[in-house]
Amino acid sequence: MNLTTRTRLDDCPADIYARLSDPARLAHLNDSMQVIPTDPDAWTVKAQMNGADVEADLVCTVREAPDRLIYQATAQGLVITLEFVLSEEGDGTDLTVVLDFAGASMKGKMLMQGLKLMAPKMQTGLDKMVYKLARPT
Repeated sequence: MNLTTRTRLDDCPADIYARLSDPARLAHLNDSMQVIPTDPDAWTVKAQMNGADVEADLVCTVREAPDRLIYQATAQGLVITLEFVLSEEGDGTDLTVVLDFAGASMKGKMLMQGLKLMAPKMQTGLDKMVYKLARPT
């Protein structure tokens, strides 16, 4: 399952990339998320989803400053890939974010069925998180 959102920002790609590549900002996406560094490019993410505690391993798999950044998380049989693509346009930057979910096990494939039903709500959440994440606080 693939969700995509796009936004135009006034900042240059390097400034946005710096914000997106800072794992501490990931913890501010919602109140129930905690990001714990385990390595320079790896973290443990603890969050609540539908009232249940979920823990995921998060790794930065691609760093192509200031144009592209990819994170990959694994949790409960799912592989979740989050890709940020930045392109300078005039006085600003176009930011495209792609969030992809794939079942890596039977449990993950079963979870995918429920996620597909939640796709519209997840798209709205992604749009809000990208708006919040990409802008300075």
